[in-house]
Amino acid sequence: MTVLKKIKDKKVNFEFNKEYIKVVTDKIKKNDAEFITNSFQEMHPADAADIVEHLNQDDRESLIKLNNFKIDPQVFIELNENIQSEIIKLLS
Repeated sequence: MTVLKKIKDKKVNFEFNKEYIKVVTDKIKKNDAEFITNSFQEMHPADAADIVEHLNQDDRESLIKLNNFKIDPQVFIELNENIQSEIIKLLS
């Protein structure tokens, strides 16, 4: 999967790999819900779900707790059942 993002007026190709997971993790730590939400909206729901699944548990928890971040139902249904359960517990 390739995601085309515009960062500081430059178009950047992100291969879905460890490097892109690191970008997402850094954005989570910076509380940049807008970047993550916009990125996920540009992706197929299964691709966004893959990213969520590749985050470690602490980063997933931080993502779900970000202000203004709402997980898209289409992304949620693509997640494996264990991670769905984890997210439901976090939202409860």
